[in-house]
Amino acid sequence: MISFTRTFPSLVVLAFILLGSDIHCMDDIAEVTAKDLTSHAALKLTGSSDLIDSSLEPSNALGFSSLKDTLAYNFTVFKQYDVNPCNALWQSWPITTCAFSPDGSIILLGLQSREIALCEVSTGKKLHILKGHSSFINSVAFSPDGRTVLTGSHDTTARLWDVETGKQLWVIDRHRSTDVSSVAFSPDSKRILIGSEDGKSHLWDIKTEELLREFTIEERRGPVLCVAYSPKGTTVATGGFYFVDQQNPTPGYVVMDYAVRLWNTETGELVQELIGHRDNVTSVAYSPNGKRILTGSFDKTVRLWNTKTGEQLHVFTEHFTVIRSVAFSPDG
Repeated sequence: MISFTRTFPSLVVLAFILLGSDIHCMDDIAEVTAKDLTSHAALKLTGSSDLIDSSLEPSNALGFSSLKDTLAYNFTVFKQYDVNPCNALWQSWPITTCAFSPDGSIILLGLQSREIALCEVSTGKKLHILKGHSSFINSVAFSPDGRTVLTGSHDTTARLWDVETGKQLWVIDRHRSTDVSSVAFSPDSKRILIGSEDGKSHLWDIKTEELLREFTIEERRGPVLCVAYSPKGTTVATGGFYFVDQQNPTPGYVVMDYAVRLWNTETGELVQELIGHRDNVTSVAYSPNGKRILTGSFDKTVRLWNTKTGEQLHVFTEHFTVIRSVAFSPDG
Protein backbone atom coordinates (compact mmCIF):
# COMPACT_ATOMS: atom_id res chain seq x y z
CA MET A 1 0.00 0.00 0.00
CA ILE A 2 3.06 2.27 0.14
CA SER A 3 5.13 3.04 -2.93
CA PHE A 4 8.45 4.86 -2.91
CA THR A 5 10.55 6.15 -5.77
CA ARG A 6 13.98 6.53 -4.19
CA THR A 7 15.45 6.02 -0.71
CA PHE A 8 18.54 7.50 0.89
CA PRO A 9 19.53 6.29 4.39
CA SER A 10 19.53 9.22 6.85
CA LEU A 11 19.82 11.87 4.10
CA VAL A 12 16.36 13.36 4.39
CA VAL A 13 16.68 17.12 4.97
CA LEU A 14 13.17 18.47 4.75
CA ALA A 15 9.72 17.27 3.87
CA PHE A 16 6.47 18.71 2.66
CA ILE A 17 2.94 17.48 3.09
CA LEU A 18 0.01 18.66 1.05
CA LEU A 19 -3.76 18.45 0.84
CA GLY A 20 -3.73 14.91 -0.47
CA SER A 21 -2.06 11.70 0.60
CA ASP A 22 1.57 12.08 -0.43
CA ILE A 23 4.66 13.04 1.55
CA HIS A 24 7.67 14.34 -0.34
CA CYS A 25 11.10 14.41 1.29
CA MET A 26 14.03 16.20 -0.33
CA ASP A 27 17.71 15.41 0.11
CA ASP A 28 20.78 17.60 -0.36
CA ILE A 29 18.93 20.88 -0.63
CA ALA A 30 22.02 22.83 -1.71
CA GLU A 31 22.05 21.00 -5.04
CA VAL A 32 18.33 21.18 -5.79
CA THR A 33 17.28 23.37 -8.69
CA ALA A 34 13.86 24.14 -10.08
CA LYS A 35 14.30 21.95 -13.14
CA ASP A 36 15.60 18.82 -11.42
CA LEU A 37 13.45 18.61 -8.28
CA THR A 38 11.95 15.28 -9.31
CA SER A 39 15.33 13.60 -9.43
CA HIS A 40 16.02 14.74 -5.87
CA ALA A 41 12.86 13.30 -4.35
CA ALA A 42 14.36 11.12 -1.67
CA LEU A 43 11.12 9.49 -0.58
CA LYS A 44 7.50 9.49 -1.62
CA LEU A 45 4.83 7.73 0.42
CA THR A 46 1.55 7.42 -1.43
CA GLY A 47 -1.63 6.74 0.50
CA SER A 48 -4.51 4.57 -0.66
CA SER A 49 -8.00 3.87 0.64
CA ASP A 50 -6.67 0.86 2.54
CA LEU A 51 -3.82 2.88 4.02
CA ILE A 52 -5.67 5.92 5.32
CA ASP A 53 -9.35 4.82 5.29
CA SER A 54 -10.21 7.33 2.56
CA SER A 55 -7.89 8.55 -0.16
CA LEU A 56 -10.08 11.64 -0.48
CA GLU A 57 -9.36 12.76 3.06
CA PRO A 58 -6.70 15.51 3.29
CA SER A 59 -3.35 14.92 4.92
CA ASN A 60 -2.66 17.91 7.11
CA ALA A 61 0.57 17.75 9.10
CA LEU A 62 4.00 16.32 9.38
CA GLY A 63 6.82 16.03 11.87
CA PHE A 64 10.20 14.46 12.48
CA SER A 65 11.25 12.63 15.59
CA SER A 66 14.84 12.87 16.77
CA LEU A 67 15.34 9.39 15.34
CA LYS A 68 14.36 10.70 11.87
CA ASP A 69 11.03 8.89 11.75
CA THR A 70 8.36 10.82 9.89
CA LEU A 71 4.69 10.91 10.60
CA ALA A 72 1.68 11.84 8.53
CA TYR A 73 -2.00 12.09 9.28
CA ASN A 74 -5.30 13.18 7.89
CA PHE A 75 -8.70 13.79 9.46
CA THR A 76 -9.44 10.09 9.54
CA VAL A 77 -6.32 8.45 10.89
CA PHE A 78 -2.83 9.03 12.21
CA LYS A 79 -0.07 6.93 10.76
CA GLN A 80 3.63 6.94 11.57
CA TYR A 81 6.25 6.02 8.99
CA ASP A 82 9.84 4.96 9.43
CA VAL A 83 11.89 6.81 6.79
CA ASN A 84 14.18 3.85 6.30
CA PRO A 85 12.90 1.28 5.33
CA CYS A 86 9.52 3.00 4.89
CA ASN A 87 7.46 0.84 7.25
CA ALA A 88 4.10 1.94 8.59
CA LEU A 89 4.55 1.52 12.36
CA TRP A 90 1.10 2.15 13.87
CA GLN A 91 -2.00 4.27 13.52
CA SER A 92 -4.46 5.98 15.86
CA TRP A 93 -7.76 7.81 16.19
CA PRO A 94 -9.02 10.82 14.18
CA ILE A 95 -6.75 13.79 14.90
CA THR A 96 -6.20 17.41 13.89
CA THR A 97 -2.56 18.15 14.80
CA CYS A 98 0.53 16.49 16.25
CA ALA A 99 4.10 16.94 17.58
CA PHE A 100 7.01 14.76 18.72
CA SER A 101 8.74 15.02 22.09
CA PRO A 102 12.38 16.21 21.86
CA ASP A 103 13.74 12.68 22.31
CA GLY A 104 11.25 11.20 19.85
CA SER A 105 9.77 8.76 22.35
CA ILE A 106 6.34 10.42 22.76
CA ILE A 107 3.85 11.74 20.23
CA LEU A 108 1.36 14.48 21.14
CA LEU A 109 -1.94 14.21 19.23
CA GLY A 110 -4.76 16.74 19.10
CA LEU A 111 -7.92 14.68 18.72
CA GLN A 112 -11.17 15.53 16.97
CA SER A 113 -12.86 14.71 20.26
CA ARG A 114 -11.37 17.97 21.72
CA GLU A 115 -8.95 15.94 23.82
CA ILE A 116 -5.17 15.63 23.55
CA ALA A 117 -3.39 12.29 23.69
CA LEU A 118 0.17 11.62 24.81
CA CYS A 119 1.25 8.31 23.30
CA GLU A 120 4.36 6.15 23.30
CA VAL A 121 5.82 6.26 19.80
CA SER A 122 7.18 2.71 19.70
CA THR A 123 3.90 1.02 20.67
CA GLY A 124 1.11 3.61 20.37
CA LYS A 125 0.27 3.13 24.06
CA LYS A 126 -1.74 6.01 25.53
CA LEU A 127 0.16 7.63 28.41
CA HIS A 128 -2.31 10.44 29.18
CA ILE A 129 -5.53 11.86 27.76
CA LEU A 130 -5.62 15.61 28.43
CA LYS A 131 -9.12 17.04 28.88
CA GLY A 132 -10.11 20.68 29.19
CA HIS A 133 -10.63 22.23 25.76
CA SER A 134 -14.24 22.74 24.67
CA SER A 135 -13.62 22.80 20.91
CA PHE A 136 -11.27 21.25 18.37
CA ILE A 137 -7.50 21.53 18.70
CA ASN A 138 -5.68 23.74 16.19
CA SER A 139 -2.06 23.42 17.30
CA VAL A 140 0.16 21.55 19.76
CA ALA A 141 3.81 21.86 20.79
CA PHE A 142 6.29 20.03 23.03
CA SER A 143 8.63 22.10 25.18
CA PRO A 144 12.31 21.58 24.28
CA ASP A 145 13.00 20.20 27.76
CA GLY A 146 10.21 17.65 27.26
CA ARG A 147 8.45 18.49 30.52
CA THR A 148 5.40 20.36 29.28
CA VAL A 149 3.15 20.61 26.23
CA LEU A 150 1.18 23.56 24.88
CA THR A 151 -2.15 23.31 23.07
CA GLY A 152 -4.20 25.90 21.18
CA SER A 153 -7.87 25.55 20.40
CA HIS A 154 -10.89 26.93 18.58
CA ASP A 155 -12.31 27.55 22.08
CA THR A 156 -10.09 30.73 22.22
CA THR A 157 -7.71 29.31 24.85
CA ALA A 158 -4.19 27.94 24.97
CA ARG A 159 -3.34 25.48 27.72
CA LEU A 160 -0.09 24.31 29.31
CA TRP A 161 0.13 20.72 30.58
CA ASP A 162 2.57 18.62 32.59
CA VAL A 163 3.81 15.65 30.54
CA GLU A 164 4.57 13.34 33.47
CA THR A 165 1.26 13.76 35.30
CA GLY A 166 -1.08 15.01 32.58
CA LYS A 167 -2.11 17.87 34.88
CA GLN A 168 -3.28 21.19 33.40
CA LEU A 169 -0.89 23.91 34.61
CA TRP A 170 -2.16 27.12 33.02
CA VAL A 171 -5.08 28.31 30.92
CA ILE A 172 -4.24 31.33 28.73
CA ASP A 173 -7.62 32.83 27.88
CA ARG A 174 -6.82 36.44 27.06
CA HIS A 175 -7.17 36.36 23.29
CA ARG A 176 -10.21 38.61 22.87
CA SER A 177 -12.62 35.80 22.03
CA THR A 178 -10.68 34.66 18.96
CA ASP A 179 -9.34 31.25 17.97
CA VAL A 180 -5.85 30.26 19.04
CA SER A 181 -4.47 29.04 15.74
CA SER A 182 -0.78 28.32 16.43
CA VAL A 183 1.57 27.77 19.38
CA ALA A 184 5.33 27.38 19.98
CA PHE A 185 7.89 27.23 22.81
CA SER A 186 11.11 29.20 23.17
CA PRO A 187 14.31 27.09 23.00
CA ASP A 188 14.83 27.40 26.78
CA SER A 189 11.23 26.28 27.47
CA LYS A 190 10.60 29.44 29.53
CA ARG A 191 8.39 31.32 27.08
CA ILE A 192 5.50 30.50 24.80
CA LEU A 193 4.39 32.11 21.56
CA ILE A 194 0.70 32.11 20.67
CA GLY A 195 -0.77 33.15 17.32
CA SER A 196 -4.47 33.93 17.05
CA GLU A 197 -7.08 34.65 14.41
CA ASP A 198 -7.21 38.36 15.23
CA GLY A 199 -3.85 38.84 13.50
CA LYS A 200 -1.82 39.13 16.70
CA SER A 201 0.91 36.94 18.18
CA HIS A 202 1.69 37.11 21.89
CA LEU A 203 4.82 36.15 23.78
CA TRP A 204 4.28 35.01 27.38
CA ASP A 205 6.56 34.22 30.31
CA ILE A 206 5.58 30.83 31.74
CA LYS A 207 6.86 31.36 35.28
CA THR A 208 5.26 34.79 35.85
CA GLU A 209 2.37 34.36 33.38
CA GLU A 210 3.25 37.84 32.15
CA LEU A 211 2.60 39.08 28.61
CA LEU A 212 6.03 40.14 27.31
CA ARG A 213 5.42 41.15 23.68
CA GLU A 214 2.67 41.58 21.13
CA PHE A 215 3.67 41.18 17.50
CA THR A 216 1.27 42.86 15.07
CA ILE A 217 0.94 45.46 12.33
CA GLU A 218 -2.03 47.73 12.92
CA GLU A 219 -3.04 48.13 9.28
CA ARG A 220 -3.18 44.36 8.77
CA ARG A 221 -6.18 42.19 9.68
CA GLY A 222 -6.30 38.42 9.41
CA PRO A 223 -5.39 35.17 11.16
CA VAL A 224 -1.90 34.13 12.21
CA LEU A 225 -1.93 30.55 10.95
CA CYS A 226 1.62 29.58 11.93
CA VAL A 227 4.35 30.63 14.36
CA ALA A 228 7.89 29.40 15.00
CA TYR A 229 10.75 30.21 17.39
CA SER A 230 14.31 30.49 16.11
CA PRO A 231 16.80 27.99 17.60
CA LYS A 232 18.68 30.76 19.45
CA GLY A 233 15.48 32.38 20.67
CA THR A 234 16.33 35.81 19.27
CA THR A 235 13.57 35.93 16.65
CA VAL A 236 10.16 34.45 15.98
CA ALA A 237 8.38 33.95 12.68
CA THR A 238 4.67 34.49 12.01
CA GLY A 239 2.64 33.77 8.90
CA GLY A 240 -0.94 33.61 7.67
CA PHE A 241 -2.93 35.98 5.49
CA TYR A 242 -3.88 39.58 6.06
CA PHE A 243 -6.29 42.12 4.65
CA VAL A 244 -4.55 45.44 4.09
CA ASP A 245 -6.44 48.48 5.40
CA GLN A 246 -6.57 51.22 2.76
CA GLN A 247 -7.24 54.90 3.25
CA ASN A 248 -9.18 55.18 -0.02
CA PRO A 249 -10.26 51.65 -0.88
CA THR A 250 -11.54 50.78 -4.33
CA PRO A 251 -15.03 49.23 -4.12
CA GLY A 252 -14.86 45.47 -4.63
CA TYR A 253 -11.05 45.43 -4.54
CA VAL A 254 -9.21 43.85 -1.61
CA VAL A 255 -5.45 44.06 -1.08
CA MET A 256 -3.98 40.94 0.52
CA ASP A 257 -0.67 40.40 2.31
CA TYR A 258 0.93 36.94 2.50
CA ALA A 259 4.33 37.92 3.91
CA VAL A 260 6.05 35.88 6.61
CA ARG A 261 7.43 38.22 9.25
CA LEU A 262 10.40 37.82 11.60
CA TRP A 263 10.35 39.68 14.92
CA ASN A 264 12.98 40.46 17.55
CA THR A 265 11.88 38.72 20.76
CA GLU A 266 13.47 41.28 23.10
CA THR A 267 12.33 44.50 21.44
CA GLY A 268 9.26 43.38 19.50
CA GLU A 269 10.75 45.04 16.41
CA LEU A 270 9.95 43.73 12.93
CA VAL A 271 13.33 42.66 11.53
CA GLN A 272 12.51 40.91 8.24
CA GLU A 273 9.68 40.27 5.79
CA LEU A 274 9.72 37.21 3.53
CA ILE A 275 7.68 38.19 0.49
CA GLY A 276 6.81 35.79 -2.30
CA HIS A 277 3.82 33.61 -1.44
CA ARG A 278 0.59 34.34 -3.28
CA ASP A 279 -1.88 32.74 -0.89
CA ASN A 280 -2.32 31.81 2.78
CA VAL A 281 0.90 30.77 4.53
CA THR A 282 0.02 27.69 6.55
CA SER A 283 3.32 26.54 8.01
CA VAL A 284 6.76 27.88 8.90
CA ALA A 285 9.87 26.17 10.25
CA TYR A 286 13.42 27.28 11.12
CA SER A 287 16.37 25.11 10.14
CA PRO A 288 18.26 23.69 13.15
CA ASN A 289 21.03 26.29 12.73
CA GLY A 290 18.51 29.10 12.30
CA LYS A 291 19.99 30.30 9.01
CA ARG A 292 17.07 29.23 6.83
CA ILE A 293 13.30 29.20 7.01
CA LEU A 294 10.93 26.86 5.20
CA THR A 295 7.37 27.97 4.45
CA GLY A 296 4.34 26.25 2.95
CA SER A 297 1.28 27.85 1.43
CA PHE A 298 -2.11 27.47 -0.20
CA ASP A 299 -0.36 28.70 -3.37
CA LYS A 300 0.93 25.09 -3.73
CA THR A 301 4.56 26.07 -3.21
CA VAL A 302 7.18 25.45 -0.55
CA ARG A 303 9.80 28.17 -0.26
CA LEU A 304 13.23 28.24 1.34
CA TRP A 305 14.55 31.58 2.67
CA ASN A 306 17.70 33.14 4.06
CA THR A 307 16.68 34.43 7.51
CA LYS A 308 19.32 37.16 7.63
CA THR A 309 18.75 38.73 4.22
CA GLY A 310 15.17 37.65 3.50
CA GLU A 311 16.33 36.28 0.15
CA GLN A 312 14.23 33.53 -1.38
CA LEU A 313 16.62 30.64 -2.05
CA HIS A 314 14.38 28.01 -3.64
CA VAL A 315 10.76 27.62 -4.72
CA PHE A 316 9.46 24.06 -4.84
CA THR A 317 6.56 23.95 -7.30
CA GLU A 318 6.04 20.26 -8.01
CA HIS A 319 2.93 20.00 -5.80
CA PHE A 320 -0.52 20.09 -7.35
CA THR A 321 -2.51 21.17 -4.32
CA VAL A 322 -2.13 23.26 -1.16
CA ILE A 323 0.68 22.75 1.36
CA ARG A 324 -0.47 22.19 4.93
CA SER A 325 2.76 21.63 6.86
CA VAL A 326 6.55 21.71 6.46
CA ALA A 327 9.46 20.55 8.63
CA PHE A 328 13.23 20.14 8.75
CA SER A 329 14.79 16.92 9.99
CA PRO A 330 16.69 17.28 13.29
CA ASP A 331 20.10 17.08 11.61
CA GLY A 332 19.14 19.81 9.12
